[in-house]
This record gives sequence, C-alpha cells and structure tokens, in this order.
Amino acid sequence: MNKFKIWKLIRDDGKKLVIDDKELYLAQDNSIFAMPEIDTSEVEFTEVDGGEMIGQRLHPLTQTINGIVLPNTEGVYLDLITKLTDFFRINHTYVILYRTKTGKLFTRRDAWLSDNLQLNPVANEDYLTFTCSFKVPRRFMYEYADDGNGNEMYSNSITLPLITAASGGRVWDNTGSVYDNVGAVYEEGNGGVKNIIVNSKVRIYPVWNVRGPCNNPQLQNNTTDTVARYSGFIASGQVLVVNFETNEAHIDTLLMSRNVTGQVYLNPGINTVGFNSEGGDTKESTMEWRNIY
Repeated sequence: MNKFKIWKLIRDDGKKLVIDDKELYLAQDNSIFAMPEIDTSEVEFTEVDGGEMIGQRLHPLTQTINGIVLPNTEGVYLDLITKLTDFFRINHTYVILYRTKTGKLFTRRDAWLSDNLQLNPVANEDYLTFTCSFKVPRRFMYEYADDGNGNEMYSNSITLPLITAASGGRVWDNTGSVYDNVGAVYEEGNGGVKNIIVNSKVRIYPVWNVRGPCNNPQLQNNTTDTVARYSGFIASGQVLVVNFETNEAHIDTLLMSRNVTGQVYLNPGINTVGFNSEGGDTKESTMEWRNIY
C-alpha cells in the first residue's frame, strides 16, 4: 500500500519542525495517509459563450495536523509549547514533508495556516495535544531529495551535450564504401539528443542550467514539441538558470526572464531532449526536475 505520514514542516524563512516520535507525535487519527487520486472530470472554467472547458484539475485540500506533546525530561514542557507557538505563524508559507514506511520522501508546497494552532494542555503537565490546519493550493506531491545536510535538491538531473557536437555512429573505412572486407564500422556516439524517462504521473516543468561562455542557448523536447531559447550571451563564470514552472530566468542574481522565449515541459514516460547554442565554449547543459505524484 502507498501510505505515508507527516515527518517535517519547513517554513519559508528556513525554520523547521520535525515530528520525530521523540517528544512530538502525530495522533493516531492522522498519522497515516493515502496518496490522493488526480481528478480529471471537473470543469476547469466556462468560456464567455457558455462552452465548458474540460481539463485536468487538482483541487486545493486542507491538511489538518493533530499531534501530541510528550516531554521526555522535566522542565521542557513550556519550552515545547513555545517551540510550537513560535513555529506555527500566519503570514508564512510552509513545505509539508511526508515519509513512507520505506523512507521515500514527498512534499506538498506553498501551504498556509488556515486554522490557528490550538493547544490543549492537561493540569499535571504530563502531555498536551495540539491541532492546526493548512490550506494546500496543489493537491499533488513532489518527490523530495536533499544533500545530506538538510538542504533540498532536485531528485533528478541529466547532462545534455550539444546537438551539433554529435559524433560517432555508422562510419565507412578508408578502403571503400562498399564491396570490401571491412565496409561500415560503428564508433561510440557522443552528443546529439537524449532519451530520458520521467517517472511522474503528471506533466513536469523542469529547471535548465547553462554555464558560460555560451551564445543563444536553446533547449528542446522533441516528444512534446516544445522549445525554449535564451537570447543573449552568457559570459564565462556566469550561470543561466531557467525555471519553467515559475517562468523565471536568472543569471546569477539578475532577473533575465524577458530574454527567454518559449517553455519546455516533460511528459510522463520517454522524452527526447536536446541542447544547442550558436557559439561559445560550453558543450553541455543540465536539466533538473522533481517527479510529481
């Protein structure tokens, strides 16, 4: 069964709350969840002439957290209450991190506190219960990975060589093209487009990274017939980062979104992707993404 539970919450300022079953526990009524199904039967919106536009729609959801605080040493009861009240604040967004029994991690993003934290202490201060609720704008869940130090990273990354640098494949020997004892031989191929497998249940909008020097780089997905192009020169030492999910592009800290035309996305399954440019020493770029479930 594909079941999972809340493990950690990360606030937009970097503060974290870990529900680690040491002093903070999930109540039994919300410790186990099942992966939601994607709803494709709802009406997305209605045109001005009354025509219904049917499309895939992922409804917002309410994520309620019911927990128990069990201090394992004396004198930390009030410290734990302060820890909770300081963490659950309005005017912040949160990433909710889930973990399966096998250790696989998923996230829901951009959640905000919809029902304030409620604490229900008992007189002898042996324990207390707490509850709060979040609104999650997107029901689906992102695959999660980190660098071992708690810093999130993309769970999938691939290097794309220049299409124009393709070499190898079928070549002919020096003796002749036909009717000799050697004929055609095959050399190891390099460059060109790449076939990648995306293990997602819905469409993915990746992040594309190009290091300079590179002139007018271009990313294409032949499977989805999508192309994106950056118009300009990326100098040596600079890095262009294009996020196709947010439609933002940066070179270091400079916003360069206006220089990017087009948008590339990946479909679940096999995608044929390639990278090209109009000059510069850069021979490859990278593409990163998180699968969505």
